[in-house]
Amino acid sequence: MIASHVPLACALTRSIKATLLGAILCVLAMPRQVAAEPPAILPIPRSANMGGPGFTLRSGCGLSLGKGAERIGGYFVERLARGTGWNVSAQPTGKIRFEISPVGPSPEAYRLIVNSQGVHLTASGEMGLARGAETLLQMMPPQVYGKSSLSSIDLPGAMIEDEPRWRWRGLHLDVSRHFQDKEAVLRYLDGMASAKLNVFHWHLTDDQGWRLPIAGYPNLTADAKHSYSREDIRDVVDHAAKLGIVILPEIDLPGHSGGLLKAYPELGALNDKGQPAVLNVGDEAAYTFIAKVVDDLVTQFPESPCVHIGADEVGGGPWSKDAKCIALMQAKGIKGTRALQTYFVNRVAGILRAKGRKAIAWNEAFAPDLDKDITIMSWQGVDPGLAALNAGHDVIFSPGYYLYFDHRNARTIDNFPGYGPRTLNLNLPYFFEAGTTLAPPSERGHILGAEACVWGEMIRSEDHMFRMAFPRACAVGESQWSPRDRLNWESFLTRLSIQRQRLAALGIPCNESIDTLAVTIGSWKTEDLSAKGGVLEFPVKGLIKYPGTQEFVIGYGLGEGRFQVAEAELLKDGVSIGKDSHTFDTTLVRQCAPFFVIPVTAPGDYVLRLKVKQLSGNCSGLVQIIPFVEPSRYKTINGAPEPSANESKK
Repeated sequence: MIASHVPLACALTRSIKATLLGAILCVLAMPRQVAAEPPAILPIPRSANMGGPGFTLRSGCGLSLGKGAERIGGYFVERLARGTGWNVSAQPTGKIRFEISPVGPSPEAYRLIVNSQGVHLTASGEMGLARGAETLLQMMPPQVYGKSSLSSIDLPGAMIEDEPRWRWRGLHLDVSRHFQDKEAVLRYLDGMASAKLNVFHWHLTDDQGWRLPIAGYPNLTADAKHSYSREDIRDVVDHAAKLGIVILPEIDLPGHSGGLLKAYPELGALNDKGQPAVLNVGDEAAYTFIAKVVDDLVTQFPESPCVHIGADEVGGGPWSKDAKCIALMQAKGIKGTRALQTYFVNRVAGILRAKGRKAIAWNEAFAPDLDKDITIMSWQGVDPGLAALNAGHDVIFSPGYYLYFDHRNARTIDNFPGYGPRTLNLNLPYFFEAGTTLAPPSERGHILGAEACVWGEMIRSEDHMFRMAFPRACAVGESQWSPRDRLNWESFLTRLSIQRQRLAALGIPCNESIDTLAVTIGSWKTEDLSAKGGVLEFPVKGLIKYPGTQEFVIGYGLGEGRFQVAEAELLKDGVSIGKDSHTFDTTLVRQCAPFFVIPVTAPGDYVLRLKVKQLSGNCSGLVQIIPFVEPSRYKTINGAPEPSANESKK
């Protein structure tokens, strides 16, 4: 069963039935124009029947655009013309037909038919047309994503029916800590569209700078070189709409307000050094400012139904000594600065509601008396999101260990640096499950989906930013779109090789550490645990080629149960050569990673032994290895991560 979806927390009904991770994929064929191409549609569709007579596209082909299809279809005309060098136009008799008509409960649902008569794309809404148009482009040679010249394109016969599993599939970008210009943001949106992500979370303000122009407050963007003009904002908003992507603008308050307070220090509460340290939430001037920001924000982002208001990592110490904050707490009966923050967040949510917008906040904002209309984005693991779900809030999961792309792609020194010692390998976002089984079925309708974040503390260039975001964003695209029983790591990597060519045509650099990608070495089912007393063994053949620290990753599988891994041990000819003993619980409550690390002194074939305990219900597991490559490619002689890299030991 596929639940009804919406692109944003605020816009749709709550009906999601979580399915879980699985194993088998159907195989899709690439067009005959490109010989012997591997299957390359990404994310994998819900249903795809390939075969029968196809259709050949040539210069002069036209698009017939039904009512409501003009914006998405018109942009597809531009893309096809640019990618082929053809004369392409919108015309009533075009052999490519786009129309809006209900094909599924999700506004992103689409049906794509290719036969000898032409191409017919039907979708439930504009966003569905955008997703179907992306699938149609993926059935063409990768060069159509750039500027190219082709004589013709042979499309295979196909009947594809598709819609996303989760209504929120987001990608965040922090442009405060490291500014990215408009052209980079436009390409970022192109990359998102290629992975069928649907929410662009634009982190526009923080301590390092305020990047969004606001009428009446020119000091906010006095550094014009590192801020956007109103024309820049319009161009990004328009481009996102053509791609079927909704923008979530973030104005981070009341903490992380250094950029604001540098421009208008009178709005701050003072620290012990007499410096403005945090927004003064006891001063009515703060709410006057926020109301004016909201007025301008809804004008600049007319199609954004939600606004992220931050509310994370708030240092509220100055409030306890500020006369205006003390007076407000006394007048309202507010007990302490934590409750004062809740008062602030609720009031800002009310300002947004008056303008027809909903508020989203980071999980630190959650409190028992928080406005239930506020959606919580859970980044400190899954546990905060579970608490918010239980209280009736909509929740988006963004746990740092699985979806924070400011962490390095791999441990090798040929990777860009990242935040902290740990890595976030491509397989982690691919196997992340937003539909955690810890949430009772009655609460899962409040789970909107997942979002990956690209923070800017460690970003040093545009190239760096893109290589941190891609191809990990493609993994999120598939894991949050496709039915979980159709995910398959090896097939994803095969299709990703073509996706990399598309991204290159778009001018988007990708992380290239292909030899450090995870390799699957085995899996298990619940009955295997009972049959083997919880001790499972997996051959590791031909994968340990160099001495060094080997990383094994445990993933979640099918089912509604939970399991716990207590120990991983590596054996050579039946003799233990090393073990890692700590508890990894698949419930993902804590902010932890599923890594087990074991040093190896010599290459060869080994056996991995796991001690696994079934905690509840039935479920399966997946075991992978992050291959250790040439020792010269690591910072230390054995390539071991720093001790804090595996926080699941805590």
